[in-house]
Amino acid sequence: MSVGDLSTPVPPCGGDELGIVAGELDTLRQTLQENIRRENESRQANHDLITAMSHDLRTPLTVLNGYLEILRLKRAEPEIQEKYIRRCLEKAGDIKALTDRMFDYALVYEEEETAELKPLSVSVISDCLRENCDFIRIAGFTVSEDNRWEEKNSIQQKFQSPDYTAETMVYGDEILIKRIFSNLFSNILKYGDKRDTVSVKLYPERGSLRISIQNRIRENAAETESTRIGLRSARRMVELHHGELYTFVDTNIYHVCITFNMIHKSSACSV
Repeated sequence: MSVGDLSTPVPPCGGDELGIVAGELDTLRQTLQENIRRENESRQANHDLITAMSHDLRTPLTVLNGYLEILRLKRAEPEIQEKYIRRCLEKAGDIKALTDRMFDYALVYEEEETAELKPLSVSVISDCLRENCDFIRIAGFTVSEDNRWEEKNSIQQKFQSPDYTAETMVYGDEILIKRIFSNLFSNILKYGDKRDTVSVKLYPERGSLRISIQNRIRENAAETESTRIGLRSARRMVELHHGELYTFVDTNIYHVCITFNMIHKSSACSV
């Protein structure tokens, strides 16, 4: 124990006073070993959290810089400029929310991130996807958007159908949802091939909301340094929403699929 070996047990020495001391020493050894293990786990959890949050901050900063650069060049129409100014303010708000949350976790030494789930309209996810699609278009990508939820919602509202109306919601944390898609679209900027179309789909299926994103991987993408922290962080945040995220590659096409459980206003109000 004096040289740091906490794995070797103190051997039993019978039932006399020496045996009692040996037993107490072994209990001390186990307690020290457990405390050190927990301290190391806590330190690693805090490190992983700060690393993930730092990664998440870079994406809205990149988006903000892109919009400001367009505004600086004064090449956009006044209506477009107003839209970009509004998005710059939104991104500044996202950055503030992320930094506030990061400092909160640092102050209370939170070992695991949690989600503040509340009923959110599916339009929050739809708007978030559209904003990210617009940004990668600015970066030179061609994007195909297939928003079947909005199409079905529009048609069923017209015929007053109770299914998938504007009241359809998911339980979600809006900040985390923005981080999820910021991470995924950041990966497209980093590894995607601009010569091929990025496909983004949003659609309801069997009581769930599904999001599908696919893009061709750039030929030299393997040369780009990757910690995969963005994807791991996104998967963890989806799991905090009790959803699923899985990925697969098919002939150099990268697929990401996300599933959230949907609720309706009546059930949302009853919880």
